[in-house]
Amino acid sequence: MVALVLGIAAGLIFGEGIMWVEPFGTLMLKLLRLVILPLIFFAIAVGVGSTPASQIGRIAGKIMSYYIVTTMFAAVCGIVLGHLIKPGVGMNLLGATGEVPEVQSQKVSDVFLNMIPDNAVGAFNSGNYLQVLIFALLFGLAIAVLLDSKNKKVREGVGNVLSFCVGGSEIMFKITQAVLQYTPIGGFALIAVVIAEGGFKVISSLTSLVIACYIGYLFQLVVVYSGALKLWKLPVLKFYRQIRSVLLMAFATRSSNAVLPLNLENAEVNLGIDRTISGFTLPLGAQVNMDGERHIIKF
Repeated sequence: MVALVLGIAAGLIFGEGIMWVEPFGTLMLKLLRLVILPLIFFAIAVGVGSTPASQIGRIAGKIMSYYIVTTMFAAVCGIVLGHLIKPGVGMNLLGATGEVPEVQSQKVSDVFLNMIPDNAVGAFNSGNYLQVLIFALLFGLAIAVLLDSKNKKVREGVGNVLSFCVGGSEIMFKITQAVLQYTPIGGFALIAVVIAEGGFKVISSLTSLVIACYIGYLFQLVVVYSGALKLWKLPVLKFYRQIRSVLLMAFATRSSNAVLPLNLENAEVNLGIDRTISGFTLPLGAQVNMDGERHIIKF
């Protein structure tokens, strides 16, 4: 929070004179991207592989039901706000040529096929989070199933693979903790640069869109998420205090993937969630449960 406030103040006071800090923000994003893919793979492989095969379907069903419901609320809220506020009306969205670029639509089948990597190494090499997630899910499922094998050698071999993944997960979490020590500096730099580049001017020129977005975000936080917490009889204010650092990082980076390492650590340290659960649900949610994006798309 202090870094966020200082970044805003520095951007307003020094303007373009603070642009020299931009590499510090870029370094933070690069470090976060460095750890994300192996962190996703090991976290999901351990989370799914350590769960009895008979329970995986139940856990997946519950979390996907939650993701679908919250996404539907976000989409409906976006549609309603779009009709009421009409963000972007009167804005000129033409490019420099005065022509509207043609948008290529994808077939539903192509969307699903693109989720499956041609090869596992290629998914890591291209930085495709969703493909790595799918591969990790399949890898973890195979571990969970084979651990119940009647063949002792198979069980022992797969158990060794799971132990390797557990070790890899611990290593990546340790690296992630080191990277997160740098985030106050990187967060300060990112915010300072955004403000120095005219962040407030950009916001003022898109006032209706910004207002619509933040009303939608507040609705999602205050009504949908708080309602879910009440439903499960969890303390609302305490929960938001415990995830404050995650919310601030999300605001600074504007990326669910960039905030994932901090989110995973926070879930275990502050919320007390077992890593086998958070390691499966949070990476999945970062890819399929982007409620904030649903608000903007519906506008």
